[in-house]
Amino acid sequence: MENQKINTINDFEYMISVTNADGKITYVNKKFCEVTQYSSDELIGKTHAIIKSGHHPEMFYKNIWDILSASKMWTGMMKNKAKDGTYFWVKSIMTPIGDKNGKPIQYICHSTKLNILGQNDLDKLKNIENILAALDEISIVAVTDVNGVITYVNKKFCEISKYSEEELIGHNHKILKSGYHNQVFYKKMWKTISSGNMWQDVIKNKAKDGTFYWVNTTIFPILSKDNKIEQYVSIRTDITKQKIITEKLVKSERLVTVGEIASRFAHDVRNPLSIILTAMENLQILSNFDEPQKRQIDKIERATERIIHQVNGVLSFVRGQPLELSRSSLSEIISDSIQTIRIPLGVKVVVPTKDISILCDKTQCLIVFYNLILNAIQAMDGHGIVKIMTSDTKKNILIQVTDSGPGIPIENIDKVFEPLFTTKQAGTGLGLPSIKSIIDTHGGTITVTSPPTIFTITLPKIEGVISDQ
Repeated sequence: MENQKINTINDFEYMISVTNADGKITYVNKKFCEVTQYSSDELIGKTHAIIKSGHHPEMFYKNIWDILSASKMWTGMMKNKAKDGTYFWVKSIMTPIGDKNGKPIQYICHSTKLNILGQNDLDKLKNIENILAALDEISIVAVTDVNGVITYVNKKFCEISKYSEEELIGHNHKILKSGYHNQVFYKKMWKTISSGNMWQDVIKNKAKDGTFYWVNTTIFPILSKDNKIEQYVSIRTDITKQKIITEKLVKSERLVTVGEIASRFAHDVRNPLSIILTAMENLQILSNFDEPQKRQIDKIERATERIIHQVNGVLSFVRGQPLELSRSSLSEIISDSIQTIRIPLGVKVVVPTKDISILCDKTQCLIVFYNLILNAIQAMDGHGIVKIMTSDTKKNILIQVTDSGPGIPIENIDKVFEPLFTTKQAGTGLGLPSIKSIIDTHGGTITVTSPPTIFTITLPKIEGVISDQ
């Protein structure tokens, strides 16, 4: 058997059948009866289940029915069983016919019987079918013509890209470009596959809803008998989760290195800053400055305090100190935090009237409220209200810090707790990550919604759930 190929006779046998919306046969032609060995009377009123071979799983037929019910055409190969128990293969095209509203009212099936030579060919066809079915379940598959225009996508492709089959077919893969890869990347890919070679790499794509995903991609050309490229097949696997984990590990390793350097630097800088601040305070006490001079001194003090705050933020993030737990007053922690902040005249800070006793590391909790209140004040640009609310339940203590500022842009909401992310020119990008680290160590959670910007902290009251890391 030359090249073990599936051969078909030139004069294909055409089988026509029509079913109603319920899948019951309403018409069959002479060739359909001849191949199946059933008379039209035996077939009409029945479904195509009468010629099922048992070769295909129920999911195979369900997939066909789902496609047809959605007013889409189905094309594929199928193994059937004739009345005398013999088996035959057909290549079928099933087309739904809709009413004026597009709802299918009947289905027309046009089939071609395949005369397959030998058991080896049957086994080969079955293996191909099984491979395709498996690929369809676990892989993202697409086929394009020689110009890169999409001619086929499977269900997985539509799921991850969030585009429908109709939105993808007839377009090229530019519809999925994320902007992450440069033109050299794509030119290299096209040069490889247009030369008849297989290409493999990782691609970052953009779904219809604007989200990004990563796929491990293999693209290979399909050649004609005269070795000309007819189409390209791409098989992809979703590696978005693995990519995110890898990026976090790399970022974590970098942070460890940066943290060690920053910690040494912060220690070296903090002492001279404290001396400068103390000297400025002594100068004000000992000298009789006029108002312009006092304003200049005040600017120096504020600038020095801001640097100290940023240095303390770096230290609190990289130290990873264990908790020193004690029973403390939440109102006192909030009050002490406010006293260390210079509050503009146009800003009002509303504090809770009811006090709550809390088991915590007081020093670290001061850092939490200092950062949250300071961030809120800076977000309002000197005018607005910062409101701190607390509530007490059986299991948890709930704390909310709200500001009347413009809110956090939606594209930044998911990034605010990431180390080194900041939208401030003078920020370190460690304030909110430090807060999250402290709250996590206390066994609690912190979330943010906006607008208005509301940071919500939940702390457990049960001592046993607090981490000792």
